[in-house]
Amino acid sequence: MTNQEIIYSNEFQYLKTIKRHGTSNTYDHSIRVARTIKILSRWFNCDEETAVKVALLHDLCYVKPDERKDHEGNYCFYHPIEAAENAENFFGLTPMERNAIESHMFPLTTTLPRSKVAWLLTIADKIAAVEDVFVGFIRHEGNYSYQAM
Repeated sequence: MTNQEIIYSNEFQYLKTIKRHGTSNTYDHSIRVARTIKILSRWFNCDEETAVKVALLHDLCYVKPDERKDHEGNYCFYHPIEAAENAENFFGLTPMERNAIESHMFPLTTTLPRSKVAWLLTIADKIAAVEDVFVGFIRHEGNYSYQAM
């Protein structure tokens, strides 16, 4: 399956309904991560298609961060594992792609990134998270009382 097919799949489109970082949704966040990792993969001579694939799928977790449901512990610890399981079930993953998704919250998780793509995903995710919050500040015209605070 191509990255374009992933983007238009029902499984990925559903991410538009899941909030992310208080000001965005998981779909938009994942697109930001993909855009960022695409640039980084060129700088660091990585397989661009693989990098974009793991960026698109890194948060494919359908548990909403503000709803605990049947998960114990903090969302940042369990969502990478669930995202990797979902990505593997829906789209298929190589072991390297699975490690990249499972380790993208490093150093908050104990799964160590074991490839250049995994490290770039970890970095791209942090850059996009900051961008999500920054866009929220602009959208709310400096009102710092919105949900992410």
